[in-house]
Amino acid sequence: MFPSRFDPGDRLDKRDIYEVWGEMVEYAAESGPAVISAIRQHLVAANVAEFFNCQTEQARLDSRPFLTVQWNTMVAHIDARGFGEHLDVYTILALLRSGTQALQAPDPAARLAELGPQQRRELQIFQSLLRQAVDEALEALDDGSLE
Repeated sequence: MFPSRFDPGDRLDKRDIYEVWGEMVEYAAESGPAVISAIRQHLVAANVAEFFNCQTEQARLDSRPFLTVQWNTMVAHIDARGFGEHLDVYTILALLRSGTQALQAPDPAARLAELGPQQRRELQIFQSLLRQAVDEALEALDDGSLE
C-alpha cells in the first residue's frame, strides 16, 4: 500500500517552501493517526480530496500516516506527530518552482507579491481549505468527537 516511504518535508526543495504552520495539542500524542484521518475525511466531505490529489503516505522513520496534497504548483504535507506527551500538528506548504519561477524572497508577503492574481487566489483557496480541514479535526479532538 505504501510503495516508497518518506518523511513529511522530504521531496520538497527547501527553497520552494512558502510557509509552515502548526499547533501543539497537549496530552494527545496517541491521536496522530485519528487526526490525519479526520483531516482527510474533511477534504473528502468538501469534495476536494480527489481534486487536490490528497494521498495518505507513511513516514519512513516510524510508519505514522501523513497527508500529501497537491493542486497545480502547490504542494502541502500535513503531519501529526507525537512530541513527548503532546501532538504536533503541522502543514508544510510549498510552491513548486516549475510553475512559479524562483520565489526568492524569504518573507511570505513578499513571495505573495511575486505571484500573479490567479496564482494568488488559488494559493488563498488552497490554504483556506487546508487550514479549515486541520481546524475541524483539532476541534473534534478537543471536544472528544474524533473517531
